Amino acid sequence: MAECTNCGDYTKFEGGLCYKCYKESGDINKGQANVKDTLEAKKEGGNDWVHNVIKGRIAETIMS
Repeated sequence: MAECTNCGDYTKFEGGLCYKCYKESGDINKGQANVKDTLEAKKEGGNDWVHNVIKGRIAETIMS
């Protein structure tokens, strides 16, 4: 059985933290910040490839 690296409680993965230790470490909020950073980058044009694919598919649909 996998154990928490901090307290030795049950955890899903070997070498990970249990929910209680994970919550106390504040990693939950760090993950949300990364999602916000990614969304901001997309708004600034960081993901032009996806927009071009969508535009191309729309054009193909209209032309056929």
